[in-house]
Amino acid sequence: MLGLEGVERRFANGIVALRDCSFAVAGGEILALLGPSGCGKSTVLRLIAGLEQPDAGRLVWAAGRPEIAYVFQDATLMPWASVAANVALPLRLRGVAKGERLARAAEAIERVGLAGFATARPAELSGGMRMRVSIARAFVARPAVLLMDEPFAALDEITRLKLDDELRRHARDLKLTVVFVTHSVFESVYLADRILVLSPRPGRVVAEHPIAGGADRGPAFRAAPGYAAQCGAVSASLARAMGERP
Repeated sequence: MLGLEGVERRFANGIVALRDCSFAVAGGEILALLGPSGCGKSTVLRLIAGLEQPDAGRLVWAAGRPEIAYVFQDATLMPWASVAANVALPLRLRGVAKGERLARAAEAIERVGLAGFATARPAELSGGMRMRVSIARAFVARPAVLLMDEPFAALDEITRLKLDDELRRHARDLKLTVVFVTHSVFESVYLADRILVLSPRPGRVVAEHPIAGGADRGPAFRAAPGYAAQCGAVSASLARAMGERP
C-alpha cells in the first residue's frame, strides 16, 4: 500500500529526526513501530498523514493516498460537546448532512461499545471510555489507514489489554491497515502482524520481526511459549538498536 524510500526529516532547530528511513506497509496489516523516545516514530506517522513533508526521500502510495484517520496519545476531545458531537466532528467539518453524520456517529459509537453514552460529556467518562470516543471519531470517516500514536499508554493495564483486543477485532472487521506506535514490546508483539524496530535519533529501521500468532489472539496467545519467545527476540533487537547487550 505504501512505501517510505530513504526518508529524511530535519527540523528548523537542526535536529534530524529521521535519516534514510525506508520500509513498506502492506494493505490490511497491523504494523507496529517500536523504538526509544525521540527516534522519530511520531514523525513517521505525521509524514504518512501528510501533516509534514520529508526533506529527502519520498513516500509512495501504490494506488494514491487513501482515507486516513489519526488517533493521538491523548483523546483530544471537545470537553463541552457530547460524545455524539465529538465523534461526528470530522463529518461536520466536511459538510456532511446532519442526519447522515448523526447516523454514522451512532454506528461508530456502538462499534466501540459506548451505546447509551452518546449524550455524555468527556468529563463524565473514564480514560478508557474517552479513548474509545477518539477511536470512534476515527472510524466515522471510514478510513482505509488508521494511524495510532501510543493511544493506550496512559491507561491502566486491564483497560489497555482490553483495547488491544478490540483494536485487532476492529481492524479485521473494517479491513483497516494500521500503523501503531508504542514503547511496549509486549503490546507490539500482541497487536502486530509485523514489528519494525527503529534506531535512536536519527531514526531508521534496524530490525524487522514478522509475528507468528494468527488473526485470532487473546489470553491464550499471551500465555503461550511462542509469545514469550517473540517478546524476547524483539527485546533483543531493541537493546542492540540502543547499543546495549541483549
